[in-house]
Amino acid sequence: MVSTEKKIAMLSFDGGGSKGVMELKILDDIFRLATIVSTNPERVDYLVNEDIDENEVHFLEDESVRERLIKDMEAVKDPIHPTDVYDMIVGTSTGSLIAFGLVGGNKVGNDHHERKRMTIEECIQMYCAKTKMIFKKSWLHNFFSHVPGLSHIPIVPYSQENVKDTLYNQFGDCSLSDLGGEHPLKHIAGAVARKLGKNEDLVLFDTANKDYSDYKAYKVLLASSNAPVYFDTPVVIGNAKYVDGCVGGNCPLAPAIPRVRKLFGKDVKHVSIVSVLSIAPPSSPKWEIPSDGGLFSWLRYFVKVSTDGNAVFNDVVKQNRHKNFVSKVVAAW
Repeated sequence: MVSTEKKIAMLSFDGGGSKGVMELKILDDIFRLATIVSTNPERVDYLVNEDIDENEVHFLEDESVRERLIKDMEAVKDPIHPTDVYDMIVGTSTGSLIAFGLVGGNKVGNDHHERKRMTIEECIQMYCAKTKMIFKKSWLHNFFSHVPGLSHIPIVPYSQENVKDTLYNQFGDCSLSDLGGEHPLKHIAGAVARKLGKNEDLVLFDTANKDYSDYKAYKVLLASSNAPVYFDTPVVIGNAKYVDGCVGGNCPLAPAIPRVRKLFGKDVKHVSIVSVLSIAPPSSPKWEIPSDGGLFSWLRYFVKVSTDGNAVFNDVVKQNRHKNFVSKVVAAW
């Protein structure tokens, strides 16, 4: 018998390189506070003050309140895990690493094919330990890092081998079907990459897709994080070449929302997406069209425009403007 309705919750992470650790810290705070509220709500009664007009004063403006809240959240020993809340966790570039890590970033014993989820704290530790390995600089990078205006866009691409080695060390030969486990619709992880060629479409590699079941997790993550300009070559998976999904899809929700409807629509009459949380790294200031015509000014401008995850997010909100299930959290520095 086919069920009437399936309620879906989704978690999404934008790309942003090493800033992914900031997205994880936001996630950690959210789930530590959610754990307190769900298990011991009276513990944070001080956050509610009926004598204060919420329209005039924000409770976190009080330094003593902030300090007390931080201590309470740090004291949480076993916070709720995102996979206990969300049906699909999806990301682009560094966000895809977070998604795969949360769903199946740890191997069981010495077997890379049997996976278990990483805690948020384990994901944070992974970033802190491996970011320097990924962005290891050669003497050429050190030389050009002193050229004014080029600190964020390398003249010489980083070696893809550093990323490949790091991802393989974490995921080994495990495939997307290994990450999906025996019940692939229970916890879905997805990674967005852009396919090169005649049909330059965004592709969502998810762990419930039988067409991608044999693809290696590390290879998919390598494709999703293969940012043009920053790294040296496209990534080949099957018969196609891919680059970072940040090009036009830095917020992965555009392909992820219709995909999750299709996945769960097979077994129910109606799929209802009740909650979508989208987390992004700090936003850059809005770039104006360059007026000086300089090469590097235009290069920075086009990189910014093509990787603007907020633009994608805003389009998703407009397409679903009659529904109130999408929320955005952007890290602040």
